[in-house]
Amino acid sequence: MKPQILRTLVAALALLFSAGAYAAEYATAEEARAMLERVISAVQADPAGALAKFNSGEEGFKDRDLYPFCIGPDGVMSAHPTLLGKHISEIKDVDGKMVAEEMVKGRGRRQDRGSRV
Repeated sequence: MKPQILRTLVAALALLFSAGAYAAEYATAEEARAMLERVISAVQADPAGALAKFNSGEEGFKDRDLYPFCIGPDGVMSAHPTLLGKHISEIKDVDGKMVAEEMVKGRGRRQDRGSRV
């Protein structure tokens, strides 16, 4: 497996960590860490199969607001439950901010929640 793919997955899931437990619609930081471990294992075992599972949410890779996503070196989403094939420069979060810009600034992770699209 390419280290770049693993780094992208780790960075993407890190954005989803939350500071604490929220209502049932939000995953906890502990649940995000557990999914991250499963994501790493899945990618190490079968990168192409892992991306397919991430896109479909199979095997628990979509849990409430928690899911892995991957952005290729070309900036295109190679894994995402709803934004597959979109370029990161086209995606805005729920507040209307450009996701790519917020990630670059290091503000994609918020204190109260992960970045929401």
